[in-house]
Order: sequence, then C-alpha cells, then structure tokens
Amino acid sequence: MAGRSCHDEPTNSDIVAMLGRIDLKLKDMDKSLKRIESLEKKVDNFDKELKKV
Repeated sequence: MAGRSCHDEPTNSDIVAMLGRIDLKLKDMDKSLKRIESLEKKVDNFDKELKKV
C-alpha cells in the first residue's frame, strides 16, 4: 500500500483477533434476528386471531 511502511501492517494475531470480534458481532446479530422472527410470528398469530373476531 502506498505510503505505509511494513510496520503498519496488521499481524496474523491482529487479523485473528479482528475475525473473532466480527464473529461475536455476527452471533449477536443472529440472536437479534431470531428474536425479531419470534416477535413477527407472535404478531402474525395475533393478527389472525383478530381477523377471526
């Protein structure tokens, strides 16, 4: 990369640590999406019950 010395490059350890943080964030997002899907199902079921009335 232009203008960067070899001392500015991330080490393998830095890359692995960053990938670990990305993995944790993806897992958190997956949990959030599952909660949203659960709420969506509950709302859909409630909507169906309302339409029956």
